[in-house]
Amino acid sequence: FEKAAEAKSTLVDSSGIIEPKIAFDLADRVAKMHEIDISEHLRELLKINGKELSALILSKEIALGKYSLEEASLEEKLDLAVRVGLAIVTEGVTIAPLQGISEVKIKKNKDGSDYLSVSIAGPMRSAGGTESAVTMLIADHVRKAVGLSKYQADSFDDETGRFVEELRIYEREAGNFQFHILDEDIIHVISNLPVELDGVDTDPYEVVNHKGMTRIKTDRVRGGALRVLNDGLIGRAKKLLKRIQLYNLDGWEWLADLKGAVQTGDDQEDAATKRMREVITGRSVLSMPNKLGGFRLRYGRACNTGFAAVGIHPIIAEILDHTIAVGTQIKIDIPGKGATVAFVDSIEPPTVRLKNGSVIKIRDVKHGIEIKKEIEKILHLGDILISFGDFLENNAQLVPSGYVEEFWIEELREKLAKYEPNDQYLSQFLERIPSLDEALKISLDFQIPLHPSYLYFWDQITTSELSEILQPTKLNENSIEYPKNVKKILEKLGVPHLQNNSIILEENEAKIFFNLLFRNPPKIDDKSVPKIISESSGISVKNKSSTSIGVRIGRPEKAAARQMKPPTHVLFPISDKGGPTRDLLKASRHANFFTNIFNRQCQHCNEPSIGIKCSKCGEKTSIKYQCSNCREILESPFCEKCKRKASTHSYQPFPLKERLLNAQEKMGLRAQEPFKGVKELISQDRIPEPLEKGLVRQNFGLTTFKDGTVRFDATNSPITQFKPSWIGTPIEKLKELGYTHDIDGKPIVDENQIIEIRMQDV
Repeated sequence: FEKAAEAKSTLVDSSGIIEPKIAFDLADRVAKMHEIDISEHLRELLKINGKELSALILSKEIALGKYSLEEASLEEKLDLAVRVGLAIVTEGVTIAPLQGISEVKIKKNKDGSDYLSVSIAGPMRSAGGTESAVTMLIADHVRKAVGLSKYQADSFDDETGRFVEELRIYEREAGNFQFHILDEDIIHVISNLPVELDGVDTDPYEVVNHKGMTRIKTDRVRGGALRVLNDGLIGRAKKLLKRIQLYNLDGWEWLADLKGAVQTGDDQEDAATKRMREVITGRSVLSMPNKLGGFRLRYGRACNTGFAAVGIHPIIAEILDHTIAVGTQIKIDIPGKGATVAFVDSIEPPTVRLKNGSVIKIRDVKHGIEIKKEIEKILHLGDILISFGDFLENNAQLVPSGYVEEFWIEELREKLAKYEPNDQYLSQFLERIPSLDEALKISLDFQIPLHPSYLYFWDQITTSELSEILQPTKLNENSIEYPKNVKKILEKLGVPHLQNNSIILEENEAKIFFNLLFRNPPKIDDKSVPKIISESSGISVKNKSSTSIGVRIGRPEKAAARQMKPPTHVLFPISDKGGPTRDLLKASRHANFFTNIFNRQCQHCNEPSIGIKCSKCGEKTSIKYQCSNCREILESPFCEKCKRKASTHSYQPFPLKERLLNAQEKMGLRAQEPFKGVKELISQDRIPEPLEKGLVRQNFGLTTFKDGTVRFDATNSPITQFKPSWIGTPIEKLKELGYTHDIDGKPIVDENQIIEIRMQDV
């Protein structure tokens, strides 16, 4: 910050101050974003109430006149209240409160009553679906606080019909939403909203049947408002209802009547068909919902998963030819949101069929790489690890879990506490997987279910299929043979086996079958297969399957520099003088170079200038304004004669060759062809960048983004613990950084110890 301030103080740039401000916490960010003194009060509120309730309390106080100037109108107070509320909810880190809300207005219903209208702009998408919908809750909260009436939809025109038509045109012509919603839900929401949802036009597509409406000023689609409606109010209706009940907000009960972001279309197509219809070409569908063999839901989290970050076995990336990687964004149908992928090797790995017909469960990544070329089909993808917090956050219904190791450990712990509290031999199985013989003995001795490592998908086969399995051609404890027609049933079960002239089960698989099915053959009745086996064998067999999660790739992992298209070194306009590569060196060879830039002039040299200080003589420069009507040069940005705003930019001659040579000499850098600029500037004042910035960027192989920043896109993913071996950091260096003990409180001596990461190192 100090270096940036020093650089700005040279006045070479068009601004002498650093626009970003340093803030220390959420309260400080919100206060500085809106330039009001609320930081201390907001800190106290946040300590007691949390983010969203604090936003409601503070926005109400602002609407009632606290923190506002005496001469501020009610409309201005409400505008500030809604923006501050959204800034608190979004933690003051997105542009949404400043640019996502276009304006907040007080308008009149047909009966003459006053109501509140919130106009949404395109940048609202940065706030996210839930937060943008919460904006409407905040707006309604402040509306009630100041005594305004409710918005009455359709009192002038068919506004509900306009939203339906507009949303469908946007879907067809402009872009996709996160959810597909029903027309009846759109009508229901717009009819019941207590605050008007309006917006500015964002795309050049017009409605056909609902033009020239009284309260909707544009005939074009309003992308920001549609996104709040589709992905916020309807798509996140469950999450909103949770907040409405939590904060006792009246007048929103009608949200419970929505069908929401349903997985079926108007013709009741099933979820699988709907999911396939939404797939983008080139982005794989990895698992279909409720299909055997898809990703099995497993509750829990590892050190690298958490909110919207799910775990899959690392071998899946290898056997799927890396269509999925760490950081890939996926869409999942339960709990119904996007998520980032992380690799977790302690969950169920895939089961595959080889080209020779044999079925094996892959042990680890090394094993998977060895057999990769022999795989014919993936029979079971294994687990997908999703944290309970994702279900809680999305207000999603929990589905039953399959029987997993964590359950078995808790059952064993309970039995040990009751019968063998000091048994060291049995206690070791709380930390490691028992062998098959050990697992069978523990199940029989303590009457706890069979360990999940030795479970198959018994709940997925029928009793008639069980009858077929009970008829082997050869049977003993270490080897069982079946005819080939049983192979499909064994694949459903996920049982590893060999295929020759017959189907052969060996070692553990044969022993499991022998103990469960043949030591005391079951009697087939109308019970479920796991219950039939449990009763006959005396070993409790639980359901292995949970539910299969629908998973499709949303966006491939992409950590890379963000560039303009085409890439640009410096934001300096050269029209078509630089050719197709927009090369400033080529443009500088034109004798009479004109460009449309900011009207900043050095009075001493009588030449245009980019910076506050003239690069030629060092004197301070001044801004001149020109009336576009009478062409007079003015001192202020308003022409009294024509009663109109004066432009701050114009087409003017610019000594590009001379300035480029001076910049190269000053920086000690030589511009290489092509030294890329832009054709035109599109900012309001058309302020160009100093050429020196472009030279430095080109020298380091960097390009600029449209706001003059050098940007890098990376995937945001959680981590709570790490091993030094994962990051290649020497243990001595970690000790310097303050890491002295691992998660068990032992001193760090080995690079494979697990250490809790400190927040400043995330």
